[in-house]
Amino acid sequence: MKNKTFILYLLFSFGLFAFPIQRDTLENGLIILSYEDHKLPILEIRVVIKAGSVFDPEGKEGLANLTLKGLFRGTKNYPGLKIYEELEKVGARIGEGTGYDYAQISLSLLKKDLNLALDILSDCLFNPLFPDAEIEKLKSEIIAGILRDEGEPDYLLSREFYQNLFFNTPYAHPVVGKRESIERIKREEILDFYQRYYIPNNIFLVVVGDFFREELIQQINERFGKIPKGEIKEFSFPKINQLSGRKIKIIKKPEINQSYIMLGHLGIREGDKDMIPVRVMNFILGGGALTSRLGKEIREKRGLAYDVGSYFDRRFYAGAFVCEMQTEINNTQKAIEIILGEIKKMKEEGAKLEELKRAKKFYTGNFPLTFDSYAEKANLLSSIQFHQLGDDYLEKFPERIEGLTLEVINEMAKKYLDPDNLLLVIVGNIEEKDLALEGWEMIQE
Repeated sequence: MKNKTFILYLLFSFGLFAFPIQRDTLENGLIILSYEDHKLPILEIRVVIKAGSVFDPEGKEGLANLTLKGLFRGTKNYPGLKIYEELEKVGARIGEGTGYDYAQISLSLLKKDLNLALDILSDCLFNPLFPDAEIEKLKSEIIAGILRDEGEPDYLLSREFYQNLFFNTPYAHPVVGKRESIERIKREEILDFYQRYYIPNNIFLVVVGDFFREELIQQINERFGKIPKGEIKEFSFPKINQLSGRKIKIIKKPEINQSYIMLGHLGIREGDKDMIPVRVMNFILGGGALTSRLGKEIREKRGLAYDVGSYFDRRFYAGAFVCEMQTEINNTQKAIEIILGEIKKMKEEGAKLEELKRAKKFYTGNFPLTFDSYAEKANLLSSIQFHQLGDDYLEKFPERIEGLTLEVINEMAKKYLDPDNLLLVIVGNIEEKDLALEGWEMIQE
């Protein structure tokens, strides 16, 4: 077993707060990141598996999500829904979620129940039964959820935007899949996906809270260490076609009395060397809520939107730059024109010194406070490990922020903002004839 200690630093308004993170690796390749904190007798556990929906086979979209959920529908030692019953008895909370890049199990518990939690986690991960009856129930539940979501404008907006932006790549379909693809998935395909990705050397654990490291590693090793490592299949993300010109897709919904809008283009992947300065640049443009340019210009000055902002959607293989907004139908065109103008202005003219100072203050002051709880620390460590940001990521974060200059920020705007090549998706009671946007090509159904 290998182990390593490193220090993560959080910068608070009153100075640096450091917490030591222990990294251990079992003989079968399973990695454990642990942080001891004895203030409260609780623990937060995260199990991260590199088995997100990006690995769904074509035509079987939703397989990754179905596999993760299936882990909790019957195991060797916990039949049916007994897993949830056992955890509820001790007041522990378990959750699961599949993303584009990885699947994750989260567990919140009291210190005294750690052995029970590890027994359940190991049984779910390495002894699932995937009973036919439970799989069919799960498929029905997921399809019912998709049908409900299809009535929500936010869901339709996001689905259409990413489907067209990441066309013909694994990022194009919703994580939960599609009704028709879920219906096609068979138990044998779930087993194959499980056996391919749920192997120790494709998994890592994060544990934050009240424990003693040597005891913790021993407890984990007893339950997880005997599972043999497997072969990690090589994966190559397909090339994404860049947008050429301005494209628009309208989903008309007469029952919706406002416009839901997403506008953007391909962005930057998480882990890229430019990610920190890009985030700061975007904070000035639209990430800083009411202090950003979009917030001030569209919401505060003109009152054109209920909600507006921009962000860089960061994923492992590729990312996206996105502006989102909700506005009244008759304000749709004007609000879009202002967004386009602000993107172009940021790209061509750059930021101002006072804007950069305000952004730096946020990232070195308020921002780190969001990582104060055990759960937030566990999520932070999971992200750092999965995206390979480096053990010194937070240690160097403050100096990277403070070292940013206007020249760097403006270089990011020129490099990563592209107002001439955009995708615009609108959901609402609106049609093409209601807009006078010149130079846009309509995407047909």
